[in-house]
Amino acid sequence: MQKTNTVSDIFRIAISLEKKAESFYLGLSNKFSDHPEVSEFWKDMMKDEILHARSLQKSLDSLTEEQCRIPVDAASTNYSDDELQRYLSLCDLQKVKTLDDAYDAAYNLEFSEINSKVKSLLKKFMKSDEMIHFILSVLEHHVSKLEEFSKSFGDEEARKRVLAKTD
Repeated sequence: MQKTNTVSDIFRIAISLEKKAESFYLGLSNKFSDHPEVSEFWKDMMKDEILHARSLQKSLDSLTEEQCRIPVDAASTNYSDDELQRYLSLCDLQKVKTLDDAYDAAYNLEFSEINSKVKSLLKKFMKSDEMIHFILSVLEHHVSKLEEFSKSFGDEEARKRVLAKTD
């Protein structure tokens, strides 16, 4: 992943991560297309990621050129290769064999170190209170969706019996 040196870099990384999550959730929707309710759940998560990326882009676009170039503390904004690899491995659709695998991957993705770091940095550099509130509500919204997941699609044992399509 690129080194982050400016506020603009932080936003670009966050947008890139949202797009990676969007692709992952679309892939899950396709893997469970034989189960319409499950597929729709993942599509809904994908739509959220699209909204997140657009909102972040809008926030980035609202910054002046000077604000975009503000340097940031490299020690707290650069991502190690290990962090990046862990994040990317969470988005590996080949590892998803059951609905429980999908749930675990989504949960871990939403609570990944890199995701938390980006959200924290964005809060620090967001221009408006409205966008800060949005970033915080994004996490809460996905957490609540994942909490509802078990109620809608069964416990771990039930999820293990729902097989994903193979490529």
